Amino acid sequence: MDQYRIKSWEDIGKIDFSGLSMKNICQLHFVDLGLAFEFYNSYAKTRDFSVRKSRSRIVNEKVREKAYVCSCEGYRLEKWNHMKNRVREPKPETRCGCMSKLHVFFDAVTESWVVRDFCDEHNYELVVPKLARMLRSHKKMTEPDISQMNHMKEVGISIPNIFGSLASQCGGYENVNFSIKDMHNQVAKQRRQLPDDLTSAMAYLKTLAARDQNIFWCDGRCQLDYDLFGDVLAFDATYKKNRYRLSVVIFSGVNHHNQIVVFGAAIVSNERKSTYVWLLKQLLIAMKGKTPTSVITDGHPSMAIAIQEVFLNAHHRLCAWHLMRNATSNIHKPQITKMFTKLMLGDYELGVFEQKWEEMVGFFGVEDQEWM
Repeated sequence: MDQYRIKSWEDIGKIDFSGLSMKNICQLHFVDLGLAFEFYNSYAKTRDFSVRKSRSRIVNEKVREKAYVCSCEGYRLEKWNHMKNRVREPKPETRCGCMSKLHVFFDAVTESWVVRDFCDEHNYELVVPKLARMLRSHKKMTEPDISQMNHMKEVGISIPNIFGSLASQCGGYENVNFSIKDMHNQVAKQRRQLPDDLTSAMAYLKTLAARDQNIFWCDGRCQLDYDLFGDVLAFDATYKKNRYRLSVVIFSGVNHHNQIVVFGAAIVSNERKSTYVWLLKQLLIAMKGKTPTSVITDGHPSMAIAIQEVFLNAHHRLCAWHLMRNATSNIHKPQITKMFTKLMLGDYELGVFEQKWEEMVGFFGVEDQEWM
């Protein structure tokens, strides 16, 4: 009896499928269902067809019978052919009522799975032998293949080159049981199994929220840019304009090419003075204590108080956009935009600036307090 008992995958590897008769198959015993399917799948590969799992009989919440069938067994259900509001055409029919199958049941006496019924008759033309490896039940990557692919990806080798290397090890592309697309699918599957950056960040933020805290970050590039261009710091918050309803704070500046550079970023749960004080202190720690000469904000009161407390010697100014908005909203005259922009962005000495300011105020005939 032991010669017909399949105990492991190694036993399946020792079987000579070319000389296996129907009588031999009906005498087989399997220690578990997984081995029964692996045997039938290996047998199908030598006969150029694909298999799939089919019906089960369950007794007392335990599987007692299982059928493995040819992938062409049965027919597509009619409801799938006549779906309402179908956008795409139905896929080509692949089932043609093939009767080939392996039916096993659990024998309580031998405590193994025994073949009850076996049929090896097909009612369609099988694929040519060299294409059998690409049928659905045979087309898969083994654990060693996946492991080798991952190691090669880590050193920067592309998927097509990895595929070529694996094909060389197998003796040619015709001996590889998967395609480049299967490799890409495997990589995507591994990525889905890992927590993404957003999930990790939100989990961290929820933990911080329980302790009424916030998050601030910067990297080495941010620190280098701040060391070179951090004399003028722009400090702005996007007011919960995201799906998580959290304020996003950006610290930025301008480099010697007049390009915007980011010094750091933060996500805060509120905009109280204490929150901004904490945030500016974290910026100082990250930037090794260097304070800016000028800080530009949108004029938020909590920001202004925090800047006075943390950056003692810094000049706090409104950004140009907010200055322009205030001017145009209070002085309703078309010429204001061009003249005020020229004055605001011009490189004037103090005396010249005061003179031009008085000229503009006189031109529009308004008082100083009306500008702000």
